[in-house]
Amino acid sequence: MNRSITKILSVFLLFLFIQNEAAAQNGVVRGIVSDRQTGDALVMATVSIQPLPDGDIKGTATDNNGHYQISRIEQGRYEFLVRYIGYTTFRDTIEVTQEDQILLRNVQLRPSSEELGEVNVYDRAKANNAGQIRIQPETIGRAPTPGGSADFVSYIQNQPGVLATGDRGGQLFVRGGTPAGNLVLMDGSLIYQPFHIVGFFSVFPEEVVSSADFYAGGFGAEYSGRSSAVMDIRLKNGNLYETGWAASVSPFISDLFFETPIKEGKSSVLVSMRGSVIEATSGQYLQEQQPLRFNSQLVKYNSVSKEGLGCSALMMRTYDRGKLDFESDQYFKWSNFVTGGRCSVASEESSLSFMEMNFGLSHFNNEAGGQEADTRKSSIFKSNLDIQFA
Repeated sequence: MNRSITKILSVFLLFLFIQNEAAAQNGVVRGIVSDRQTGDALVMATVSIQPLPDGDIKGTATDNNGHYQISRIEQGRYEFLVRYIGYTTFRDTIEVTQEDQILLRNVQLRPSSEELGEVNVYDRAKANNAGQIRIQPETIGRAPTPGGSADFVSYIQNQPGVLATGDRGGQLFVRGGTPAGNLVLMDGSLIYQPFHIVGFFSVFPEEVVSSADFYAGGFGAEYSGRSSAVMDIRLKNGNLYETGWAASVSPFISDLFFETPIKEGKSSVLVSMRGSVIEATSGQYLQEQQPLRFNSQLVKYNSVSKEGLGCSALMMRTYDRGKLDFESDQYFKWSNFVTGGRCSVASEESSLSFMEMNFGLSHFNNEAGGQEADTRKSSIFKSNLDIQFA
């Protein structure tokens, strides 16, 4: 009996030794794929390697942070390819020459446009996570908005189970939940009330949104603290090489968008400003002036490096004011102030392939009152620190 146990343990230990030795001879290639012009992470970009001169292809796709990792690479030379729709394919050659070698390949893809012929794709419907909707800027642009530019909240209001309170609330009810049960994150920083008093507009016009995840239910533990819905919004970075701007005016709102490089190829700044013109212009085409006012300002700084370190900082302010009844003097107003920062890095020196840190400060103030009523005020301040690694 003892002899049998000894044999089993010997075989088991030998198996572990062989496995560890085999793993030790495997290399790893990791990095971050981003847009060359803005530094924005490219989600679901295809990264693959193929042994030279010929062999089986091995690949993966980037995650929400643009990070990828391919493990268990045997020693040898490989063709390294990165592909993403709308961008020029990146090609390079990598070589694994020693045990436990970690190769860092951060790739910046150049946008490109090429007219193709008719393409027919046949496949089964994609299996989506229950309750999750991935939103891209071009998708937001399809939703009708009574303003100069499309808006995130206009798109959300068209989703099943989402109900807005109308034109004097700026609140969303998702699948029977309350607005207090909604969590809104902006580049990882908490914002309490991003929707303006006129329910068609928010602090997220189409021009500043890189991507967004909307969870009407079934969200993970990383979004703890809320019970109804989650809106996780990632802002665009300013262009690292070119200056651009846009402005628009409508009967409801005026918009200004500006982006420019600070140090070409390394840092940039993005500015977005919105303000209502309802109170100023409503008396010209309605019988009486509409006492509704809102404005918001957003500034984001971004820097990137060839070593894979990317950092950004943002500051946002909003102000909303209106009346409960046009014939009375009772008013209500609220304001937000949010500042925060994010840093992410992929390293070949660390055992951690990727690490991201978010830090944010958020202050929300709410007030209601009138000449014949007591003024009631409330405010809340919260800070958050989130560290993720892989």
